[in-house]
Amino acid sequence: MKSSPVAIAALSLSCACAYAQEQQLPGVQVTAPAVRHYYVAPETVHALSGFYKMSNGQPMRLSDRHRKLYVDFDGRSTELSAVADRTYASSDGMMTLVVSEDELLGEVTLSYVPRSSLARAGGAVVTLVAAR
Repeated sequence: MKSSPVAIAALSLSCACAYAQEQQLPGVQVTAPAVRHYYVAPETVHALSGFYKMSNGQPMRLSDRHRKLYVDFDGRSTELSAVADRTYASSDGMMTLVVSEDELLGEVTLSYVPRSSLARAGGAVVTLVAAR
């Protein structure tokens, strides 16, 4: 019986997937809300845009680009998606942003895994409060 190249490729891919599922690699585990679609009006995202001063003194910038919210902080720009009312999260679960219910305060709470912790297993999640 002659084997087709497609059958051989499918069998190889199946074996590779099974092998990859068996391996457990050390890493950072972060609990974050599952990213799902949650509608937020573009005006709401735009109103969040601006510069914030974090509770540790570092600056943070929130910007709306193409109707999406981005946070520029810790040497990286991260896209955040709305996952609940006043709550945004990155797709990798490494960053969440919660907007204060008191809109006059202009405060947000940012929880994230610092870049310096990503290289170490068991990296700590840091939570900071920011105000305009």
